[in-house]
Order: sequence, then structure tokens, then C-alpha cells
Amino acid sequence: MQVLEGPEQEVLRKYVKILDDPRHSGAQILYISPATNRIFEKWSMGGIESDPLQFQYISKLRARRLEAIDVNTFTDTMREFAKRLRDAK
Repeated sequence: MQVLEGPEQEVLRKYVKILDDPRHSGAQILYISPATNRIFEKWSMGGIESDPLQFQYISKLRARRLEAIDVNTFTDTMREFAKRLRDAK
């Protein structure tokens, strides 16, 4: 999973680059939301190896990707993900 943050046009340009990159396949947008503050402000890239069930909230978001999701629910989920990334380091 990757979260892109920043001004809308810059994020869209970056996403198009990802789609054009042959190292990536099956890219899907799970959620788009305007935000006043960045969630991953001090991260450039992070990764962890973990049991996918630990990310049950992310799985729930993916399952509901075609629905309108409350922005607070999404933000809380991403904050939990960021916390797990920090704790895994």
C-alpha cells in the first residue's frame, strides 16, 4: 500500500508515473480525500513485514473502496498504519 499526499495536481501526476512504471501492476486507488494536514509528514517511504490480518482496518477500507467513507475513519486508519510503521522500526 502506498499513500500519496500533497497538492492534488502533484499527487495525480505522481500516480500517473506509478501507473506508467513497469515495476508496478494492478495499482488501484482505494480512497481520495482532501486534507488540511499530512498524516505521513516525516516519512518518505516506509515498509514492514507483517501478518495482513494486523491491518484489518486497511482491508476493510479496500473492501469498501467503492463506497463513500467518512474522512475521519480514513484518517484514523492511516494514522494507525503510520503508528505501526513507526513501531516496526
